[in-house]
Amino acid sequence: MATRKKSATNSSSINLELIPVEDNKYLGRDPHSKAILNTNKKDYMKAVQARRNNVNKVDEIQQLKSQVAELSDLVKQLLGKVE
Repeated sequence: MATRKKSATNSSSINLELIPVEDNKYLGRDPHSKAILNTNKKDYMKAVQARRNNVNKVDEIQQLKSQVAELSDLVKQLLGKVE
C-alpha cells in the first residue's frame, strides 16, 4: 500500500486527506478511523438510490401487512355475524 496521501474533495466541500488504496483510484483510507472510503460520486449516488428503493420497499411491505390485518379482522367480523 502506498504511504502518500491524496486529497479527496466533493460537492459538500469536505476535504479529507486519504491514504490511497493500491490498484483503485476511487478508494482511500481515512487515517483517523482506518475506514476505506469510496470517493466516486457516481457509485455514491447509486448507493443512495438503492437505499431509498429499499426503504420504499420496506414501507410498502408494512402497508400491505397492515391492510391484510385489517381485512382479516373484517372477515372475522363477517363470519361472526353469519354464525
